[in-house]
Amino acid sequence: MITELRIQQRVTPTTAIGETLGLALYRLADMASIEGKRDSEATYRAIARQVFLDVVSNDQSAGGAFAMLSVIDHESISDSIAWARKAVAVGQSWIVMRGLVSRLFEMGTPQAISEATEVAKSAYSNAEPGRDKWRSAAYAYGTYQMASLRFPGTVAPGAADEFVSRVRQDSNWDIVSRALDEPARQPAAMPDALETACQLAGVFGDEPCMRGIEATMQAVISDPDSPDAQILADAAAFGMMAAPRGGNIVTPDTITPTLVTWLNQLLSSQLDTLTVLEAIATVSLDRDRRREIRREIVSRNPNSGQARFELGKVYYDQRRWAEALVQLEVARELSPPEDQMRIRSYLRQAQYEVGDHN
Repeated sequence: MITELRIQQRVTPTTAIGETLGLALYRLADMASIEGKRDSEATYRAIARQVFLDVVSNDQSAGGAFAMLSVIDHESISDSIAWARKAVAVGQSWIVMRGLVSRLFEMGTPQAISEATEVAKSAYSNAEPGRDKWRSAAYAYGTYQMASLRFPGTVAPGAADEFVSRVRQDSNWDIVSRALDEPARQPAAMPDALETACQLAGVFGDEPCMRGIEATMQAVISDPDSPDAQILADAAAFGMMAAPRGGNIVTPDTITPTLVTWLNQLLSSQLDTLTVLEAIATVSLDRDRRREIRREIVSRNPNSGQARFELGKVYYDQRRWAEALVQLEVARELSPPEDQMRIRSYLRQAQYEVGDHN
C-alpha cells in the first residue's frame, strides 16, 4: 500500500495523497516504537517527515501536514512552534491551536506567554458554535489563569474578566441558567443548555452544570414514560460527560448516591442509549459492572476508537492483559494520530505483560 501511495504521489503530488502517506508512515513509526524497534521507528519517522515536507513545499495551505511536522519535530520546541504557527495560520482547529499554546508555555518567555493567550483567545473566536466553542472558551480562560499564576505581569489587568463577559454574552448564559432550573418546561432546549453549562464549567464553575443535571434527572424519573423522557435522559447523561479541560464533570468521587440510583433506573426504564451507558460506565464504582457496560458500548459501537480504548483500560486495570491488548490495538487503529500517544503507554505495558507471561 505504501509503495503504491509513493508511486501515486510522484505522479500526482496532491495534498490528500501526501498526507495519507505521511500518516501511514507515522503510524508505522508509532508501532515500531511500541515494539521497541528504535531503528525502524527512526527510519519511518524520517520518511514521514520528508513526505510532509514535500506536501507543504507544493501546498502552503496544507494545515494537516504542518500540524504533523510540529508533532514529529517535538524534540525541538522552536521548530515545533514554527510548524504549529504555520498550521494555525492556514485555519486549523482549536485542537491544533491548543498544541501551539502548550508549546509556547514550554518556551516560557514573556513574548511566548503573551502569544499563547492571544492564540487561545483566537481559537475561541474561530471555533464553530457548539461544543468546540465552549470547550475552547474553557481552555482559553484556563490559559489566562495559568499565565497569571505562573508568569505574573504577562496578562493585561482585567483581560480575563473581559473574556468571561464576552463568553457570557455569546452563550446566552442568563437564558441557559434559567433553563437549567426548570428542564420539564422546555425539554427540547435541555440538550443544548446542559451541554453549554457543563462545557463552560471551566469558566462559570461546576455548580450550574450539576444543578441542571440533578433537575433534569429528577424530571425523567418523575415521569419515565413521558415523550420527552429520552431527550432529558440523554441531556443529563451528556452533561455528566462534558469535559471542558479534560476529565468529566461527574466522576466516581463526586457522584451522589441519588444520581447513581437515577442512572440505574434509566436502564430499567429502557432509556439506555449509548450516552446513558457512557455515564453509567464513568461513575460506576463496581469494576465488573463497569466492564460489562463498556463491553455493551463496544458491541453497539464497534468502530469507535474511544469506546475500544475505554474498554481496554478497564481490562488493563483488572490486569486482564490479553483482553486489554486486543482492545488497545484496535483502538490505536481506529484513533487519529493525536490520540495515539495516550494509547501507546497502555499498549506497551499490555504487550510486555502478555509477552512476560507467555
